[in-house]
Amino acid sequence: MKTKKVGAPDKYSDEILQQKLNEFLISNTVAKLNYSSLAKETGIPRHVWMRRMSKVIQNIKEPTPKFFGEVREDLILPNIPEIIDKNWNNRNQMIKDLMLFEKIIRDLYQKSRDYEKFANEKEKMSEKIKKLEGELKLAKADVDYYKNELYKVSIKSKKTSERLNNNLQNVLEITPSKPETIEKATSGEFGKYFEGLFDKE
Repeated sequence: MKTKKVGAPDKYSDEILQQKLNEFLISNTVAKLNYSSLAKETGIPRHVWMRRMSKVIQNIKEPTPKFFGEVREDLILPNIPEIIDKNWNNRNQMIKDLMLFEKIIRDLYQKSRDYEKFANEKEKMSEKIKKLEGELKLAKADVDYYKNELYKVSIKSKKTSERLNNNLQNVLEITPSKPETIEKATSGEFGKYFEGLFDKE
């Protein structure tokens, strides 16, 4: 019966690797964390770090929203005591975790400022629209008024008696060969051409 060969036990346990990693982070920034720098400072070969601790190192170097919900807006506030207890001997990891929330706060603050600016612009635009609507309403009223007055003048000018009483000429008579008739019909100067229609101040 053949005896199953047993591989040599790992020279570095997970506990030792984690301890060495923590020691490295105490004296170095997260930005300096890589397999080569770990091997140089701890004496543990680069391939050991790569094979055994790659996921741990990747998690440290790439902040993950550990306290987010499934949707970005579902923000769960950090558990400060938990962060401190977990990273009591790992200053850099604690800074890394807290910096994640600093970034979130800054982002939310900027969004709040942007929303406030948008709300102010919207309010100004609403006021401007109301003002323009009021001016448009007045302009429309003027157009309707003068249209009605011109209609009345047109009717009066068709009757000889009305023309004599109101000092009017037939406004419907537009002769292309007579520029003055075109001017009268298109200038809009009703007070000038139809003096009998408007009261003099």
